[in-house]
Amino acid sequence: RIYGEESAKMQRLLKIARSYDNRMNLYTNNCRIFCARMRREVERLNAEDADTGSTTAELVADLKLLSAVTAAAALPMLYPAAILWVCWE
Repeated sequence: RIYGEESAKMQRLLKIARSYDNRMNLYTNNCRIFCARMRREVERLNAEDADTGSTTAELVADLKLLSAVTAAAALPMLYPAAILWVCWE
């Protein structure tokens, strides 16, 4: 790679990142979810180069996204839940 030039994959990834809805909120669209979605896109782009198992790699990437989004959405809910638990004790 020549410094300053972007590969075709990087250009596609930047296009996806720039088209992402950047209106952030606590549960459904935060930095953790953005990172999880970008990780999935990187894994999908890398799976295109694999000769075999690209469908499996995409499925694994989707499952990783599901677990990361679940964790990212659950994390903000833990704070109020912990406060409620402490208050009830």
